Amino acid sequence: MVVYMRSVLLTWLLLCGGPAYSWSAPEPLHAAQQRTITESQAASAALRAVPGKVLGVQKIQNGERVLYKVKILTDDGRVRIVTVDGSTGNVLSR
Repeated sequence: MVVYMRSVLLTWLLLCGGPAYSWSAPEPLHAAQQRTITESQAASAALRAVPGKVLGVQKIQNGERVLYKVKILTDDGRVRIVTVDGSTGNVLSR
């Protein structure tokens, strides 16, 4: 019975042209519309690279690229600036 029902369904789909909906690939995002990480995610990435306390996070638009500058007070009292890529979350400089 199950085999018969599958045959009927497949025949019907072939005769009717398939489902009534169509699917198309999503439009690629323009570079300026690409997703960026949040300030909190940038701070977390920076803290993994340089342990300490976050003093501030600044979002910088560099052309179509988004960067975050994260200011960290290290455990030994130094202030470090960590640059994080806004689209990947990768640390670019410490």
